[in-house]
Amino acid sequence: MDWTVLRRPYMSIGTLRDQVTYPDCVDDMTSKSVTDKDLEHVLAVVHLQHIVLREQGQQFLADRTA
Repeated sequence: MDWTVLRRPYMSIGTLRDQVTYPDCVDDMTSKSVTDKDLEHVLAVVHLQHIVLREQGQQFLADRTA
């Protein structure tokens, strides 16, 4: 099986939360009792917590397409 690595990162339209939880949506996340704190922990595990820190946490929900 051949694998293709994209040269440009793919980001879907939406918020950082949408990126982290893809393919789930906010309703799926809520029904699974996943919080923004849980998502921040996941980002910390993969050494990407600086994104939330850089955006002062408030922008975690901000639309990245604007």
